[in-house]
Amino acid sequence: MRFAARMIVIACLAAAVLVPAAAAADRMWVGFQDDPMFRWDPQRMEAMDQARGNNARIVRTVVDWSRAAADRPANPTNSFDPAYNFGDVDELVRNAQQRGMEVLITLWGTPNHLDAHLREAREGGLHGSEEGERDRAGRDRRDVVARP
Repeated sequence: MRFAARMIVIACLAAAVLVPAAAAADRMWVGFQDDPMFRWDPQRMEAMDQARGNNARIVRTVVDWSRAAADRPANPTNSFDPAYNFGDVDELVRNAQQRGMEVLITLWGTPNHLDAHLREAREGGLHGSEEGERDRAGRDRRDVVARP
């Protein structure tokens, strides 16, 4: 009787440990981040092939927003605006997609034209917004933007 009880406990413990690990395996993506190699190196295609050969499912890259949008675009919502410099990022995304990998893009930095805009907002209000003008959450717009 004790042997059967021990076996049941061991089986339950094994199931508790093994089932969650097996269920999470589909969602566990392995990948790489190597901007110099994947974006600018002359051997970047071979590096991407090697990453995929090592079962990478995702590639992460950091885009320096102050370089990608150094000049204020005429139409900021148009990703094809000539002020944007996405050439190497576009190539990285295409290379990853051709190999069945996803891309995680992290934006970093603030372009100078936005820094100036934020300074202006802190000093004199936001785009002429009136005192008491509220955002969707009911907060005063000037308080939300002007906060350092």
